[in-house]
Amino acid sequence: MQTKRLPVTLFLVITLITLTGAHASAGRAGNTVPPTLDQVGNLFPDAHYRYSVIISPVDYGEEPPSCLDGPARDSQLGIEAGEHYSCTALSGVSMDGPMTGVLGGLHTFIAAVAPPTATLPVTYTWQATGQTGVATTTHELSHIVSFAWFAGVTGTKTITVTAANCGSVVSRTHTITLEMAKIYLPLVTRNWPPLTWHSECVDCPPIIEEITQGSITLDSAGHPHVAYGGVKLYHAWHDGATWQIEVADESPRVGKWASIALDSHEYPHISYYDSDNGDLKYAHWNGSGWISETVDYDGGWNSYIAIDSHDRPHIAYQDAQGLSGTALKYAYWDGSVWQIDTIENLISPSSSRDTTLGLDDDDQPHISYSVSNSGDAPDYLYHAHLDGGDWLTQTVATAGYIGDNALALSSAGDPRIIYDAIDGNDERLGYAWWDGIQWQNETLATSDNSIAALSLALDGSDVPHASYYLNADESMHYAHWDGTWQFETVESGLSLEGEISSLSLDGPGQPHLLYLLENATLRYAHQVGAAWQTENVVQGGDPGRYSSTVLDQAERPHVIYTDQDRMQLRYAAWDDAAWQTQAVDQGDWDYAFYYAGLALDGAGHPHIAYNKNSVFWGNELRYARWDGATWQIQTVLSKNVGSASKAATLVLDSAGRPHIVHGVWNGIAHTYWDGAAWQSATVDAQAESSSSRLSLTIDGAGKLHLAYWDVTNEALKYAYKDGAGWHVQTVDIEGRSPSIALDSASRPHISYCRIPGSYCEELRYARWDGTQWLTSTLEGGGRTGFYTSLVLDSADHPHISYLNADEGYVLKYARWDGAAWQLETVDSNAGSGYYTSLVLDSAGRPRISHYDFHAKELRYVWWGTEPR
Repeated sequence: MQTKRLPVTLFLVITLITLTGAHASAGRAGNTVPPTLDQVGNLFPDAHYRYSVIISPVDYGEEPPSCLDGPARDSQLGIEAGEHYSCTALSGVSMDGPMTGVLGGLHTFIAAVAPPTATLPVTYTWQATGQTGVATTTHELSHIVSFAWFAGVTGTKTITVTAANCGSVVSRTHTITLEMAKIYLPLVTRNWPPLTWHSECVDCPPIIEEITQGSITLDSAGHPHVAYGGVKLYHAWHDGATWQIEVADESPRVGKWASIALDSHEYPHISYYDSDNGDLKYAHWNGSGWISETVDYDGGWNSYIAIDSHDRPHIAYQDAQGLSGTALKYAYWDGSVWQIDTIENLISPSSSRDTTLGLDDDDQPHISYSVSNSGDAPDYLYHAHLDGGDWLTQTVATAGYIGDNALALSSAGDPRIIYDAIDGNDERLGYAWWDGIQWQNETLATSDNSIAALSLALDGSDVPHASYYLNADESMHYAHWDGTWQFETVESGLSLEGEISSLSLDGPGQPHLLYLLENATLRYAHQVGAAWQTENVVQGGDPGRYSSTVLDQAERPHVIYTDQDRMQLRYAAWDDAAWQTQAVDQGDWDYAFYYAGLALDGAGHPHIAYNKNSVFWGNELRYARWDGATWQIQTVLSKNVGSASKAATLVLDSAGRPHIVHGVWNGIAHTYWDGAAWQSATVDAQAESSSSRLSLTIDGAGKLHLAYWDVTNEALKYAYKDGAGWHVQTVDIEGRSPSIALDSASRPHISYCRIPGSYCEELRYARWDGTQWLTSTLEGGGRTGFYTSLVLDSADHPHISYLNADEGYVLKYARWDGAAWQLETVDSNAGSGYYTSLVLDSAGRPRISHYDFHAKELRYVWWGTEPR
């Protein structure tokens, strides 16, 4: 047998495959020897190497398998006989990835090795703080891995990557700082809810404009039911323990001249006036809710309602027709539609201020009214009733003047009327009744007082009971017949609003009275035995004029304002849950208070300066401060001879001492507390009249800055006080309703309106540039710029709130965005823009207090993402 000398590559390959991952010796090495398998193969189990080996010959006794014929090659490892092994080592590794991140987020890191000619494969081993290690072998020069830290603490985390190939091992370290995760939603969701204007009522008592002779009635238990309103219609009733109140009609500006009656189910029916539309309206309770409707689109003054035996309403009322007089009207529901009659067109607007209605047993209406004539012609008191479809009118009485009157029907359906008459200098309270043939008249009483607020009711025995008011004595009275007329004083020392009272009798014939006081208190009086007991049903109000707003350190708003109905200076503060409101001072008439100054001390306690205008005591400059428990009020100055301005404004200096600028009889003055006493100095003796707001501020150096309108000289003025005293400049020749603010350089900026005539026509803005006043017009061409309020933001950009009359007396807002003025409507409700006061919060977002004239309430609006 021939012995052949052959390469044994195939056997070596098999050996290599078999021994992958373990140490193997392959005999004599050639000129290049790769790492042994236990050095490299364990690290790279999937690696492929090129070997060039020489093996000693082996003698075989037979031919090798035919599969060895031809060139020898390792198809898996790529090793061919005769090749020499080579390896390019790694020179380095770089890592790229985020430097910061959030807990829970996925963070991606990329490692790249060098040089580009490095021998592959490369094994990347990743180690990160708080993470399980990751090792991957790849034929790529780079590798990507992602880590997420879902638990643990925030702070710095270390990531290390080690890269190794056949020639070297290299590493790189990277750090990432983690913080708590912030959720980033899609754009629409992220911005929801969007920034927008939000509005709420600060002080919103019910509005009680005028009641009627029919504003009270009694149920079968003798409990009173009352109707009233002005902005909404209200129904109030006593349940035997307390007063219950509900809104019967939410419509705006309804409820004036409300009259109430109960049907056979004791469900209330109310007639009333819609001031917005000039309509007569009717509302009734159907057992589950209130139903309201318009009866007549022309009229509705002084309505009086009665319910017939079929529970159908009948209403007497007036239709004001301007200088041509008034029309006396009657409406009733026939079961399908409203039927409306005009009883008489009255020639005088002052005719028949009162309208009373009664239904007889046949459900036929009876109405009393008066007609006032011009010149020396006498006034007439009439009784009208429906007879066979025709209205019949009778003259009840004549006099030089006939004022209030009231009607009631006897059990036989005969009319009885009480009235006020004046002949010459003699005023009398008259009583008339129909005796079946003619009218009989008698005088109950004569008086030097003015008699008003008449109301009449008959008891089950047809005995008359009457109520009336004596103006000079400011007293409410009650009279009844028991064979002779008996008179009682119900209440003294009260001022009546509208000079109306409403009287109703219970089953035993005891009187129940309702009347409205001048301070918007609806008073109820009833007789218990021989004594009169009085209580308040509700107190109305008209809050919001002359408002001024500041924010405390927690950015909670505080507002000072007036209430003309309650005749009060009032204060409101937000306590993080609700508005808290209270009276600071009580006046004795509607216009007792005007613009007041408000400032907060370091403890957040309010300080207020104001003028109090008393009917009896003249004008006083007052200073009030809250001590944490009560208001401490002192009179700083008495001004019985009048004043150039009814306004007052206030700032506190760095020591917390008050500085007040106000009007005196001969100009504008500055009064301040020096730590021991009040001191005063003249600001401007030439400004003898300033009927607008005084606007005062103080800079960081304690210097005072003032803006005001000098009516006497028709000029907008600016004054400042330094160590030498007060200095006055003219800013513009016309300028009402000023508001002042200082920029970061303590330079003054002023918003105001231009008044070439009798009202504002332009919204204007002026600023001092260090050498001169620069003025600009923001809005013009009509009636606008009333009640301006100015604030500068952190970039010294001005923001202004104001009223635009041409657009419906609405609340508007203007701001400078750094390039142009941006103007927008904040509240589009008609009458919403009165007496604005603007502040900015720490985010530069506006907050505005303002008075809604039609709703008659103090409101507060703010720009933000959501309501409180």
